[in-house]
Amino acid sequence: MRALCLSALVTFTSMALAGADFPAIRITAVTMISAALLTSGVMAVRRNGQTATLLGVSVTAANAPLFSLTLLAWSVFLLLVFVSWQAAASAALALPALAVLARRGRRQDSNDRLLLDSCLIAWPAIVAGVAATSSIEPSAILLFAIIFYWSGIDLRLTILCDRFEAFAGDPSHRTADQVMANRIRLLALQLVIISMLPVAVLPLISVDGGLGLAYPVVAVVTGMMVIYFSSGVARQMDDVNLRRTGDVLTLYPFLFVLALIVDRMLQ
Repeated sequence: MRALCLSALVTFTSMALAGADFPAIRITAVTMISAALLTSGVMAVRRNGQTATLLGVSVTAANAPLFSLTLLAWSVFLLLVFVSWQAAASAALALPALAVLARRGRRQDSNDRLLLDSCLIAWPAIVAGVAATSSIEPSAILLFAIIFYWSGIDLRLTILCDRFEAFAGDPSHRTADQVMANRIRLLALQLVIISMLPVAVLPLISVDGGLGLAYPVVAVVTGMMVIYFSSGVARQMDDVNLRRTGDVLTLYPFLFVLALIVDRMLQ
């Protein structure tokens, strides 16, 4: 549910920032539905053999690949019929990554699987930007980068939490866990740099050429929190640090996109 809410919010924000005039309600609604279908397809192949109900369908290891690709096909079809061929083509570009992800083994912590997963979770930002203007806008690229790095941290933290609960006190898993914790800290630093880039250089996210106040404040405050808590996980893995980092990461993308919407409305 969190992934679907984030997908809808990112899609709406990307479309709002892409052009001087907000797209028609029909285009916005269809694009948000298409983004939700794409995200649901990613969630289906995330299950790794676990049975779950998604959009009213019981998703199993056997039908997850076909179900995810069917959702992507519907996403492309809706964009082609009701929005534009450019938007449909941008959604179709997710097909290779989704197909590879669906055919991959069950190793949830493999780097290529995490990379593909993060890319697909962030892809609705690009699709929404293309749907709004028929071109790739700097604001869409920024949103894609933020969600891409955030998703990579979130996925690795989830895996680390599961492993910590399963193998707490087992020294044989300590080295692998520490490598992942250091990777989380590195990704967090990259995420903060990407998020603060528009504050430090030319304001790329605004159609009027200027940033509002909400985005810089959120970028600085949440950036410091992410670096602080992710560094705590890298220094000492325990239940408190893992839980606090997870809480900060849950709020991080929602605060960013809400700040962007506030700045856009006040322009």
